[in-house]
Formats: sequence, C-alpha cells, structure tokens
Amino acid sequence: MTTETDTLDRQITMTCTPMLIWYDDGSIGATVTFTQTGGVPAAMAGRVDSHGAIDLTNMPTDDAYNDNIDVTINLDTSQMFDRDHQNAVAGRWATAEEYSGEGPVTGFCWFCGTDANGNYSSAVPILIPGMVTERLSDTAVLINDDTPDAGPAYAYCLGLVLPNNNGYYITIDPRITSKTSVGIGFMLNEEPPC
Repeated sequence: MTTETDTLDRQITMTCTPMLIWYDDGSIGATVTFTQTGGVPAAMAGRVDSHGAIDLTNMPTDDAYNDNIDVTINLDTSQMFDRDHQNAVAGRWATAEEYSGEGPVTGFCWFCGTDANGNYSSAVPILIPGMVTERLSDTAVLINDDTPDAGPAYAYCLGLVLPNNNGYYITIDPRITSKTSVGIGFMLNEEPPC
C-alpha cells in the first residue's frame, strides 16, 4: 500500500502570454492567453484552457502519483509592446506585498473569495488550507495544491508588473476548478476572465 509520502505530486506547467491594451485615459490592460506546456503523468495533459482555467476533475488513479498538484505558471512577455506596437515592454510577476507594496491585494498570486454581496472578487484574498503559492523567479510562479481530492472549486489571481512603466500593476484572474466532478463551488469565477 502506498501513501502520499511514497508517491509523487502530479504536475502541470503552463505559460501565460499577455498582450497589453493602452487606453486613452492612461490606464493599461491586457488580454491573456494561457497554454499548457507540460503535464506529469500523461493524464495531466490537456487540462488548461486558453483562459487559464485548470480542469482537475476526474483525474485517473495512478499508483505512482498522489492527488497533490504542482502548477507552475511561466510568464511569456514576447507579445507585450508599447502603444505604437514598436517597442517591447518588460514585464514580471509582482513580488510579495510585505516586501514591496506591489499590487492592491497580496502581490504575485492569491486565491479569491467573495465580496459582501456574495459575488466573486479578485480583490478579496482568502486562505485555503493546503494551498501555497511561491514566486520562483520574475517569470515563474508555483501553486502547490495539496487540497483533498474532493476540495471545493477556487479561483486564483496573478499580479503582472510593468517595471519600466512606473511599476504599473495588472491583475490577471483566471480560474481553477475543484478536483471533484460535483458541482461548482462558490470560489469559482463564473465571469469571463480578463
């Protein structure tokens, strides 16, 4: 009989590619495309859609792997250009708020709750037992999901910083499903992501 300490975490690797939108009022937005670039074991392939939604339902049994999932999100800045689409714009994941003050919530990555009206909100960070985020580098974030197999659905946000544009901060809010095939939890973003 194997236990979680005898088995490996499942893995998903994905790339986030923002395209900047320059508004007349001076604000900057982004459209974002996500691409899954890896999955271990093979059954973890094809679980990320172009909006960043991660489908963890109906994972097949594999005695070598447990239900913990390591999700690595790599930032691809190759499609980030200035207003005239002439010059590349630098970007990186934000740093933790307690160190830099970047971002309106918690820096590079957080999980989303609901506001006072019960609506999903990227501005309401929550703690989820068994979920840990780590900023691996300027261009890599790790979500370590050690929640139970039947855990509720949740949503996550990422903080993108444009360091050469006065540290402009853009919130990216994809969504992630639960590991169960039962219903939709309150934390799932049901609105189209940015």
